[in-house]
Amino acid sequence: TRWCEPIRVSLPAPRWRPMGLIVVVAALIRWTPSVPFTVLGLTAIGSAAFLVRRWNRGRVRAQTWAHTAESGEIVTVLAAELRAGIAPVRAVQHLAEEFAVVVPVAETAAMAGDVSASWTRVARAPGRGALHHVAAAWQVAERSGAPLAHVLGRMADATRLDREVDREVQAAVVPARSTGSIMAVLPVGGLLLGGGLGSNPLTVITTNTVAAISVSAGVALAMLGLAWIDRIADRAMAQ
Repeated sequence: TRWCEPIRVSLPAPRWRPMGLIVVVAALIRWTPSVPFTVLGLTAIGSAAFLVRRWNRGRVRAQTWAHTAESGEIVTVLAAELRAGIAPVRAVQHLAEEFAVVVPVAETAAMAGDVSASWTRVARAPGRGALHHVAAAWQVAERSGAPLAHVLGRMADATRLDREVDREVQAAVVPARSTGSIMAVLPVGGLLLGGGLGSNPLTVITTNTVAAISVSAGVALAMLGLAWIDRIADRAMAQ
């Protein structure tokens, strides 16, 4: 059983995006001097939007991984302290000194509140799936008197194995993402190569509609390939 939740990157779509896109397209059609400029302008805007979204997804993914690693460490440290005979409330207070995310739980424990519910609240953030199991184990221990240290010890072992597998998978998908990034810049590299060979590709693509459409199609295919690679890598990481 996987104790760590899989990464699901979800970015909310701004409500102004459709209207903003319509305004930009209308402005390009109205003010650009020719059809090639319009096509290239739309391509540049679409590419920029795609790259910004991809960067945001990568940032969310990295943050989720950081939360996952920290949550696994929290489970490991908590299990070790409980095995050493430290009272659960005291162990949580020790954790709060090292991990800021545990501070609300420690405050609840100090006031003799519902510690399990507090664990559940802090576990709602992406990458905090392991803390859901801590909340469940805490609740069972409070209601039945079952030893919490043994359960958390097994959770810590399972979490450690999951993290090792995740690191291996992450190392395996990094080359694929890097290759996709390199492939995405090939259209720009082709233009630079053409300029270096003495031709003037910029003049051709800004004056010839077919050339502009060809460049736009190449960029679109490169972005599609990059999105496809990212999707495959994300699915591999979520297994």
